[in-house]
Amino acid sequence: MSSLKFVSVVLFAVLFVCLCHGETGQRNYDSVERMVKLLDVEEDFIESANEYLAREKIRLGDLEKYLTEETRKLKVAKKDPVKYLSSPINAFLLIKKLYDGWTAVGQTNAHNSKVNYEEYFREFSLQNAENRTNMDDMIGSTTALDYIVGTYNLSADDIAAGYMNNRKAHERLTDRELYWVAASFYERRDLYNANKFLETLYNRLNDSDISDMEERDIDLRYMELVSPLHVMDLHAWTHYMRGNLMEAKKLSQYILDKSDEFWHVEKNIDHYTELIMVQAGKKQPYSHLPFYRQNYTTTVGDREVLDGLCNGAPEVDPEHERRLRCFVKDFNIPRMILKPAKIEVLHYAPTIVMFYNVTSSTEAEQLTKAAEEPLINSYKLLREQWVDRVWSGGWYYADDDPIVEVVNDRIADYTGFNTDAKSAEPLLVKNYGLSGVNEPQYDHANTLRQQYLASEGQRMATFHLFLSDVDGGAMIFPEANVYIPNTKNAGVYYRNYVNETIIDFRVMRAECPVTYGNKWTATKYLMLTNNQLPMKCGLKPPRATLREIQKKAKKDAASKKKADKLKNDMATKNEKESETSDEPVKRKTATKSKSQ
Repeated sequence: MSSLKFVSVVLFAVLFVCLCHGETGQRNYDSVERMVKLLDVEEDFIESANEYLAREKIRLGDLEKYLTEETRKLKVAKKDPVKYLSSPINAFLLIKKLYDGWTAVGQTNAHNSKVNYEEYFREFSLQNAENRTNMDDMIGSTTALDYIVGTYNLSADDIAAGYMNNRKAHERLTDRELYWVAASFYERRDLYNANKFLETLYNRLNDSDISDMEERDIDLRYMELVSPLHVMDLHAWTHYMRGNLMEAKKLSQYILDKSDEFWHVEKNIDHYTELIMVQAGKKQPYSHLPFYRQNYTTTVGDREVLDGLCNGAPEVDPEHERRLRCFVKDFNIPRMILKPAKIEVLHYAPTIVMFYNVTSSTEAEQLTKAAEEPLINSYKLLREQWVDRVWSGGWYYADDDPIVEVVNDRIADYTGFNTDAKSAEPLLVKNYGLSGVNEPQYDHANTLRQQYLASEGQRMATFHLFLSDVDGGAMIFPEANVYIPNTKNAGVYYRNYVNETIIDFRVMRAECPVTYGNKWTATKYLMLTNNQLPMKCGLKPPRATLREIQKKAKKDAASKKKADKLKNDMATKNEKESETSDEPVKRKTATKSKSQ
């Protein structure tokens, strides 16, 4: 029972006793001596009321401190909203607070308060239902945070201290906020990361040297029912769910020794002991859940392969690397003579090329500004907020804004393909949300049904523009083992077809999670329609096959030359041996002739 409820019960009990005494006892007004005793009752009422007032002042003082801190954070956020929400932790906590965080504040302060704060918050939420976060936002933000922490194996201690991948990205997390992150991972059954954050929180709660102890007590007492033992209890349970029975039993025994408040812990210990005995007898590990983060795989392969690519440039075959090169080229276009394209060949077969300085910073800003208002107003909006894609984008034609036409013409100059409305899809401008992850996928239609639905023709090639600087957010090609860092104003060009008739299934691309920043990109899909002439007609083998044929022919020629040389050497050797064996016969014949 909380202290506020206890005071209420005391006041009610005193009042009830006094009223009952007045109804069932003797009359008090007919004797001064009896009325003197009523002063003692009056004194009890005043003392109880003063105690209630003192506790109420503490409650309102704590609430005032909390609101003052939240107001300060809001001012920081409003000063530069994009920078503030560039931190995944800040974005996650904002969604969490608007989902159920303020409801918890209302429930806490509804006790013994004449103002029905909880009812007020509920009414306010109904009035702002469209802008308030919902369950989908909560699930999506937790999943996004899981992608970031899991992909880059970030430290829970660093995130709690305000760092994200060696960058100071947000303020130091309060205990309540750290508990929210850990609990969210637990609810998603990401027990590996839940364990990491619970351990960090437990160590912090047990650290007596932390200077903000008073604020931490307020934060925990009024916002969440959390104590070191509560955290340890949840920590023990996550160990059990992962199959770490000895650790779960050890933590549970520590809780039982410290407090008898956790009545279920004793039963848990008995259960763990029994399972340990079963495990020892059967000689096989026990796991309550068959799935957790470390065994997670996608539909395209092992998660570890994708995470490995996202963490840096992979090793390249030396023979293949020698063929990669950088150069400038004007493509015989007069307007490109003074500003030729800066090109880096990243991979052959499949063809993946990087163009630098495709747009200027001003042009990139103009393109994002042109897309911002439609995104906010949900006009021309295409939302993709699934587990595997987190972005909002819109399709833009050349007549929507002059900058779109400029970008289309530049892509046409660089690729040699038509980019008009009949030959390419509109420019897709995307703004990525929390994590900005994009799981591996093909740009072309890779099933008969998708090809049937692709009424405008297949996506023959893709030109992908980076419009902003972010931490993380690289583009990767798992099948080709290619890593491309997010480079502002640069463009990535890759062919989805080997030629007009053969789809290149090696061009599977993905985008890594963003650890900090506001990611913008623009994508142009070039169609087969009206672009057949620049493509190979398909009557000849594809380039990859030609190279293989040439390499095989060269190898066969070398083998044949070596075999011929060996044959000639053997023939020469045999002739010499033959001449050596015939020489004594000739010499003997010559001697006989001379004697005759």
